[in-house]
Amino acid sequence: MLRWAAGLGAGILDWAANAARQRGANYLRLDCVTSNDRLRAYYEAHGFAHRGDVPVGGAPGQRLEDGPVTWVSRYELALPRACAS
Repeated sequence: MLRWAAGLGAGILDWAANAARQRGANYLRLDCVTSNDRLRAYYEAHGFAHRGDVPVGGAPGQRLEDGPVTWVSRYELALPRACAS
């Protein structure tokens, strides 16, 4: 099986970190459904720290007051500042 998108995820994470850094952010936070062990391991392998699990209302990707509850894991990556030369 050809993996034409191999490495794309790391590129997207780098792009997101650079975009956040350019906007003055000190951290990049990503959320994923708590039951997605593979994605959680992927984030951790790329330097993200687990910052806890929280229940959110609504289906994944929604934030509703009512409806089903989805448990979400929060991950955070510190964004070091580039040194001025």
